[in-house]
Amino acid sequence: MVLLSIAYFLNLGGFEMQAWDEAIYAVRAISIVEHGDWLDQTAHACGGFYSSAYPPLYIWLSAATMMIFGESAIALRVWSVIFAVGTIFLLFFIPKDRRVGLIAAVTLATLPIFYLFSRAGQLDSTFTFFIFLGIFFWIKSEDPAQHKSVNKWTALTGAAFGLALMSKIIVGLFLPLSLLLYLIIMSARGRQINRAAYKRLAYVVIIGLAIALPWHIYMYAVHGMSFVNYFLEYHIFRRALAAVTIHSKNLGGLYYINQLLIIFSASSVFLFDRRFFKSIFTTNAIYLAAFCVPFLIFTFSTSKLISYTIPMMPAIALLIGVSAIAIYEDKKVSLPLMLSSVIIAAWSLSQVLRTETKHLLATHALSPESYLIISAAGVIMLAVFIFRNKITGRYFVLSVVIFMIARLIFTTPMDRSNSIIESAAVEFKKNNYNNLIFVTPTDKIRIVNPQISYYFGGIDLGWRKDKQFKYYKKAAALKEINYDSLSNAMIILRIKYFTAKDKEYIKFINEKCSFLMGDTEYEVYVKKVNAPL
Repeated sequence: MVLLSIAYFLNLGGFEMQAWDEAIYAVRAISIVEHGDWLDQTAHACGGFYSSAYPPLYIWLSAATMMIFGESAIALRVWSVIFAVGTIFLLFFIPKDRRVGLIAAVTLATLPIFYLFSRAGQLDSTFTFFIFLGIFFWIKSEDPAQHKSVNKWTALTGAAFGLALMSKIIVGLFLPLSLLLYLIIMSARGRQINRAAYKRLAYVVIIGLAIALPWHIYMYAVHGMSFVNYFLEYHIFRRALAAVTIHSKNLGGLYYINQLLIIFSASSVFLFDRRFFKSIFTTNAIYLAAFCVPFLIFTFSTSKLISYTIPMMPAIALLIGVSAIAIYEDKKVSLPLMLSSVIIAAWSLSQVLRTETKHLLATHALSPESYLIISAAGVIMLAVFIFRNKITGRYFVLSVVIFMIARLIFTTPMDRSNSIIESAAVEFKKNNYNNLIFVTPTDKIRIVNPQISYYFGGIDLGWRKDKQFKYYKKAAALKEINYDSLSNAMIILRIKYFTAKDKEYIKFINEKCSFLMGDTEYEVYVKKVNAPL
């Protein structure tokens, strides 16, 4: 568990600041360092309220780190990793049975999506940590051995709730909602839940709001309904009722079920054990509630993102730990359970196989990679069938754990994708260009790529008074630009959104400018020194 946690810190500065969210939060943190706007970064943030409406706890921590250690990608990412590793260790300590905690912690640590998002300077691991810190404190408050300290644990649960609210818009509410659902489940199962439990939950909410409300009230006092409308209308209601930008998925309500099977891979098979369903509504009801609240809210929300699975992951890992330990003690494992683990593992390992399976009825063909995965899975399933009587629960659980660790090591990149934006910014500064033109022919994007803001020193946000920036949302603008009047200029095209018709306008650039660099998403041009007049 410790070794897996250490891996999260490796090479943190070895890849570029990612679009979209990571660069947005990085710009806010740098704004604090350069402009001192600790409470409100709206004037210097990407898209104004588009990014500044998010509570600033993570931004404050990143800014403070940069003030001490200097501006760097590591300073902007390290707190995300710290909170992710903190969540991993929380899972070890939450269950009374440390074996359950170990399986849960290792399971969470080996999830590629959790690993990748935790290594980015985003908010997901931060609010997830505080939600499960609150659950840890609440469980402590219910411990009969801690009855003299119940008020302390309740207050700490409320503090965790407040910090979760200060980490990201509204999702901190997952904590009290999960605790409420837990109390309802336990009441429905016949456990005597007295008024004191609901009273303690009310105290949790009051303490949390006391921590989070001052910043929100300050933003309202400064900006009035403009802040409230963006906070509620765009970031909450529009995401819930209408997919923003490109965040809708074809699978609809089944999207997260499919994604969670892929994410948890073979380990998810532990949830299929029949004994598991007998315990989740009793001793493990709090884990079930912590999963159901975000799962149901995000499932019924129109906007769907893979990052929305992150607050679900720790609860599922805990449930997997409970079931895995029960299976671990078995002398024999059911054949359907073992075969299911192989099928799910194969499904999770190959994006090509999943994509082709969706279109199999139409194409009636699979690629060599898919045939290879299916063949390998068939051989393993045959071996499982032959040796089924010799596979004990201990061997089965250890085999799944080893597979999960191997999947993380061999199939998960240490970094994330890089574009040419950082390289273009280096050229821009080295050659002291005065003009930057950015062209993205799409109406789906509300703001300029925040990587431009980050790497070009806020040129699009008005931070650079000595530089000029122009942003066009139509490729036709390339025809209208007065290239002869341009001097010392760089033009960046986001060709990812160029249609075949749009690409016809690139000829106007080629006549007056020189191609500098490009990849599958961007092309960069600079003004020719001796361009014909």
